Amino acid sequence: MDKWSVDVMSFLKKHGMDYRLIDVERSTQEFVSEMERGLSGADSTLRMIPTYLSAVDEIPVNKTVIVLDAGGTNLRAAVVHFNEAKEPVIESFTNYPMPGTHGEVTSEQFFEGIADAVEPILDKSDTVSFCFSYATEPLADKDNRVLEIRKQLKVKDLLGEKIGERLQKVLTMRGHERKKIVVFNDSVATLLAGVAESRGKQHSSFVGFILGTGTNTCYLESAAKISKLPGGSKDDYMLINTESGGYGLFNMSEIDREFDLSTADPGKYVYEKMISGKYQGILALTAVKKASVEGLFSESFKSEISRLVSLDSSEVDRFLDSPSDDGVLGRCCTGENADADRSKLLCMLNAIVERTARLVTINLVATLLKTGEGRDAGSPVCIALDGSVCHYSTAFREKLDQNMREFALEKHGIYFDFYDIKNGTLLGAAIAGLQN
Repeated sequence: MDKWSVDVMSFLKKHGMDYRLIDVERSTQEFVSEMERGLSGADSTLRMIPTYLSAVDEIPVNKTVIVLDAGGTNLRAAVVHFNEAKEPVIESFTNYPMPGTHGEVTSEQFFEGIADAVEPILDKSDTVSFCFSYATEPLADKDNRVLEIRKQLKVKDLLGEKIGERLQKVLTMRGHERKKIVVFNDSVATLLAGVAESRGKQHSSFVGFILGTGTNTCYLESAAKISKLPGGSKDDYMLINTESGGYGLFNMSEIDREFDLSTADPGKYVYEKMISGKYQGILALTAVKKASVEGLFSESFKSEISRLVSLDSSEVDRFLDSPSDDGVLGRCCTGENADADRSKLLCMLNAIVERTARLVTINLVATLLKTGEGRDAGSPVCIALDGSVCHYSTAFREKLDQNMREFALEKHGIYFDFYDIKNGTLLGAAIAGLQN
């Protein structure tokens, strides 16, 4: 390790952000224990929400379903079926602005906007499969009740509403026949899209993991182990939405705590703030600015970096991919100490991304251990990956692959396959609707 690397790692260790301080094995067991507490109904930072949905061995073919995907600023509608080769066929795809993302609306206006999107294709199927990517409480009738609205959605009086029931009411008032409406979130859709993408290969279980603006995990759990279910479950297995972004037992560094206090919701979703694409850029900027104040970088770099008030995570990826290009961070490395500043910055950002990869590895290995599957190389666990960080951060994916090989395969003997699920929400939503 060269002197610059020693200086950078000493700074990170001093402030509790050195990835080498993470005890992956101990943290994995703590994560598993928190999952088990959540499944039992005990106090836990993981909600472990039963979805009343399950995965399928066989994808129904030549059966059409209407799909809605509500998340971010877009509302997507389409008609989907799987052909004889079990390949998805997507028709009548339309993109609409998400009601409530361009100014506050009432809950009535919100559901009227959803109905406007689905109405033109309502005659194509008796089933509407609705992926609603916000915090909800799944219900036994396959509907979901809104628990919390985050991201940029602004809708009055939406909390506590049953999504499918309210949409059905609007459609009935417009004179349409009653539809079967299945509601779930994007982590469920990601897992089910993995079922479609991995067709033709034997897998012992399935996991869906999202790391983009936010993060979440879904996996297949034995219904007998979900002791908080009232009256148990008729299903052998059920998909669990862990709401993993809210995990709260990781040790936060001094820099994490400083950054957390600057957010709109201090103390909430701290794991998400430590790893997700929405926060990684500004978290890295917080660390780099602190390091520059403490003299790790040159005065010219300190002057340049101090002018930045925000930093997108894509700029971190850009610098790691090409430190010499003319990106936001590259332009901070000027003057006679430019090479030294660039090397230190590269080392620091790599270490921060390595920490992200290790924290994600703990989440995934704990989930794999909870499935109890993947012990046979011929029947690995399918891990479906979605989200901008998974797809576009080369440094993160390389480090995640390395950590998962070390801690899942070599340490625990768990075999797994990664599947990149790009725009897989429609596919997962189609399967959810077809099987339920």
